Amino acid sequence: MATEKCSEGQLFLIRSVELLKQYRTWLRKTLDLLPEDKVWWNPSENANSVGVLLKHLRGNLRQWVVSALGNVPFHRESKKSNI
Repeated sequence: MATEKCSEGQLFLIRSVELLKQYRTWLRKTLDLLPEDKVWWNPSENANSVGVLLKHLRGNLRQWVVSALGNVPFHRESKKSNI
């Protein structure tokens, strides 16, 4: 799609997808540098591990981006699983 013929809303969505893909690449590269035990390491009982924070981020992206913008039903998964 030629961006010069896009509405502001379409341009916003195109740029948002580009940014989300870039952030995903950066997160994956960073996560690959961490040993798995460090991903789930909890620095204190008042803090979350990197893994838990990533699970929250994934849930928020599914709820607010995929579900809301993609018009896909959202079902919260609260069971403990790998990222």
